[in-house]
Amino acid sequence: MKRISFRLSALFLLIAVISMSAVVIAEEATILHKQQKTDGVMGQKGEETTSVTYLSPSAVYEKSSSGTDFLIRFEEGSVLTIDHEEKQYAEYTFEELNQALAQMGSESEENEQAQAMMKKMMGNMAKEAKLEKLGPGEEIAGYATEKYQLTMSPMMITVWAAPDLPMPDAYFDTMRLSTPQNPMFDLGAMFESFKKIEGIGMKTETVFSMMGMEVKSLDQVTRVEQGSFPEVSVPAGYKQVSAF
Repeated sequence: MKRISFRLSALFLLIAVISMSAVVIAEEATILHKQQKTDGVMGQKGEETTSVTYLSPSAVYEKSSSGTDFLIRFEEGSVLTIDHEEKQYAEYTFEELNQALAQMGSESEENEQAQAMMKKMMGNMAKEAKLEKLGPGEEIAGYATEKYQLTMSPMMITVWAAPDLPMPDAYFDTMRLSTPQNPMFDLGAMFESFKKIEGIGMKTETVFSMMGMEVKSLDQVTRVEQGSFPEVSVPAGYKQVSAF
């Protein structure tokens, strides 16, 4: 059950980062102040958080009110997570992430009961993603938006994107390379669809349907400003732990 919860939580986080990232404005960082709300998974309590995300051509750094920092370095292909509550941190590469999730998939296949439960919950992940442009959306944080809907069973993702805030295809290409090849999470088609969305996602609503239930996640920008990308370091005394 914990692995199922981890996969869904990680998926919602990935979708939010994908749809809101990689604004390139000179050498400065674009700083997004956000609010997130995610329904509970498998009987767990839902979560509401706020965060600040710093975006540059080579990295994304997010500080959340949940007490967790998350840094992705695209050029290095690495991830750093810092848990301030537990005073721990973990570092891993995209390759190590792929290997760990592939191992999870292998273990699930060895357990027929777990595999049957996962298939029942997740359904058959679509091989193709359908993207529709729905027209003008609401103004968010001072920016006009266009509304898009991406359908990829069992997910439906609605994005309100700001055309005045562009993002490069290179970001999505990098993220696609880091996406696990596990069939359950082969989201290559989704990355290609996101390339067709004009501008940064100012609001992203994800609905994940399983076993007759819907799990929703909402991620919205409340303010945008320009500044410098911060120096990120692990506080003294924190213990390094395995991420997997």
